[in-house]
Amino acid sequence: MLSEHLIHKQKQSEGRVPHAVEKLQQDLSLSRLPRRIECFDVSHLSGTGVVASCVVFIDGQPRKSEYRTYKVRTVGDGRSDDFKSMNEVVGRRYARVVEENGPWPDLVVIDGGKGQLNAALAVLEKLGIDWHQQDIIGLAKGRSERRRGVTRGNDEDYEYVVKPNQKNEIRLQRHSSVLYFLQNIRDEAHRFAIEFQRKLKRQDNLKSLLDEIPGVGNRRKRALLKHFGSLKRVREASVEELQQVSGISPILAEEIVRFFKECDSFLKKKYAASQKES
Repeated sequence: MLSEHLIHKQKQSEGRVPHAVEKLQQDLSLSRLPRRIECFDVSHLSGTGVVASCVVFIDGQPRKSEYRTYKVRTVGDGRSDDFKSMNEVVGRRYARVVEENGPWPDLVVIDGGKGQLNAALAVLEKLGIDWHQQDIIGLAKGRSERRRGVTRGNDEDYEYVVKPNQKNEIRLQRHSSVLYFLQNIRDEAHRFAIEFQRKLKRQDNLKSLLDEIPGVGNRRKRALLKHFGSLKRVREASVEELQQVSGISPILAEEIVRFFKECDSFLKKKYAASQKES
């Protein structure tokens, strides 16, 4: 009986549109109810390792199975170009949507102001997508009047919305449900991009660890990665498992296992020391 009640309750909730979604359409004068929202964020560390994310919200809830991450290709390491990065990522996303004929979002949210928004619009136009028929906005942060040099001005930073072909920004009330809803979506996109960036960083660190093992050159490193499929599995492999890889002798297999054990021991000691200091 309880399971039947839960199933019935779930069916009742399906199709319901949260108030924040309806209010979002009303406050921003959107052409359609934004039941499916896709939000883009670009992230980089001092211009290196530029990545981006696209998160999907349906009826106000995250649909994590449809989240996507991107390594930005058009901006080289050591450089930072948010406009070019956004142009690339939005283009890659909707080129795929065009190819697969959907699903199409009701609303696209770009993390950034007019520059990022215009970069997104330019690539949509290039793809033959009529953005006049597509709701798309930018969510940006504005500096307080005092930070802009107004002595007696407001001391609070704010966030605002920009829309295509609309000169004036839209400032939502600071504690409004719509602003809170948009911030949650934008922050989720940012979190997902940062998480992807950290994952890539960990992989790079592991690759550099493999380079430090005596006897493991580029050829053997490629063989290890090809055999185990991931750096994590190489690190977790036993001596017997490592010996199954072409070019890995019993002595080298033991050396690899010993190397990673010493690394783990060093990291544990370092963590313990940091805990004592705190």
